[in-house]
Amino acid sequence: MTDYEVDRALGYSPCVCGVINGTWHSDCYRGKTQGQIDAGLRRAYAAARRHLKSRAADAASAAMDRAATPKGGA
Repeated sequence: MTDYEVDRALGYSPCVCGVINGTWHSDCYRGKTQGQIDAGLRRAYAAARRHLKSRAADAASAAMDRAATPKGGA
């Protein structure tokens, strides 16, 4: 999954700190060199990929549970 695909799946770009909460934190960027920001973004995107993989697994598990649940009253 590319960074662009991660951004699209989340609906936003992750913060350099790696917290997946839908917002950037200006304090996370303040006083950092471009190299530090780039390294932080690599880690943030890795964390976002793990988050998306977990979210997809949870959705698949829920779908299988719904499919296994009998419908109707008997």
